[in-house]
Amino acid sequence: MKFVSTCHSERSEESQILHPRYARVQNDTAFTEYLLLTRLGESLMKKVILILDDDELARRTLGVIFSQEDYEVLEVPNVPEAINTVRTKHIDLAIVDIKMPIVDGYRFCEFLRRTKKYSHIPIVILTGEEKRYGREEAQELEVEAFIEKPYDSHSLIRKVRQILSGS
Repeated sequence: MKFVSTCHSERSEESQILHPRYARVQNDTAFTEYLLLTRLGESLMKKVILILDDDELARRTLGVIFSQEDYEVLEVPNVPEAINTVRTKHIDLAIVDIKMPIVDGYRFCEFLRRTKKYSHIPIVILTGEEKRYGREEAQELEVEAFIEKPYDSHSLIRKVRQILSGS
């Protein structure tokens, strides 16, 4: 059996004959490279969700929920860190809690909507705030969803999928 290297066609025929074991290693290496590139491509194609919530347990719970759904999750505890994250990372959707110390979630939503570079990022407000003005302010900011706590995780996942798919 004769194995010929196609990479070195300018060399003599004797140097083109490869050992069968070497050909197998070349194929295994190419397959490994293919798998790595495929996995890299898949990770690059994952949608990125920013979770802004000062409550660590709530933030981590959402992080686990959406990581299990194969999203890349970035968790931040306050508005300044959220703004920094948006400036340095690609974000596909933001889940924002409203009630937070110092700067509330509405200010972050305003930042996204009023900054042309980030105004396309969909926003889901997830809050324990049931007051009417909360919904009205959310409507003014044109958020994609306003969900009250406690929430049903399956409904939240469906809503996020719907928003990210554009339907």
